[in-house]
Amino acid sequence: MKYLSVADTAKSWNVSERTVRNYCATGKIPGAVLTGKTWNIPQDAKRPARTNKKPEAPRTLLDVLQNEMTGQVKGGIYHKIQIDLTYNSNHIEGSRLTHEQTRFIFETNTVGITEEGVRVDDIIKTGTMLDSTVAAELLKNLFWNKAPLHDGAVIVRNGHIVGAGCVLPLSGNVNLSRDLGMRHRAGIGMSENSDAVVAIVSEETGSISVAVNGMLKRHLAPETLERLLRNELLPQEESSSKSSILTSLFKSKKGDKDDGEEVHGK
Repeated sequence: MKYLSVADTAKSWNVSERTVRNYCATGKIPGAVLTGKTWNIPQDAKRPARTNKKPEAPRTLLDVLQNEMTGQVKGGIYHKIQIDLTYNSNHIEGSRLTHEQTRFIFETNTVGITEEGVRVDDIIKTGTMLDSTVAAELLKNLFWNKAPLHDGAVIVRNGHIVGAGCVLPLSGNVNLSRDLGMRHRAGIGMSENSDAVVAIVSEETGSISVAVNGMLKRHLAPETLERLLRNELLPQEESSSKSSILTSLFKSKKGDKDDGEEVHGK
């Protein structure tokens, strides 16, 4: 068998001598023999294929979509398609959420507000639609901190729970107290932009608040909450006769005050 030197092989393959030596040292050239400090390379040896090439870019749209979905890429094709599909699907069902509001829900988990306000029907579509009779145990289960729908609002209409895990619009009022967290700001925001009555229970203290027309009444006792909701939601004749589940749902906590403290959101 005839052998070539490192220099001759490098010239034949159009690579550097260092590259040829590396090929020999890593066993990529079959039959190469080290004599002292000199490599002898078979004359018919083939140049090893390079392995440090960059991975090929995705070739199909499916590859691109799968990569963006797995990597949760913002602003890519997959992200835009999800927003467009949701927007079009909601509008087929009668939603009036704008394309921008739909994008806000995807990217910030809040609802963007327009001059026309927000319909409660549109808010329901941001969560899971339900049709269940209001019951204390059901509400407790929905708001259990390990329940899949606990992170969001429950919408009650005409005595039925119609949505859970719903996203509410944050209030844009910059004059609200800094003591108010996202939960209370979302409740005020919903009351500013709809005719909804929003009941809020503090996750930290259990303190009960109600937002109506952009105003927040804080530190309400359960009995005061029941009276306020009856006045806001029930006709007078029904309010005096219809039984309520609120007393069993909201237990009085030590330190609760029935002071009707108001926070103005307008």
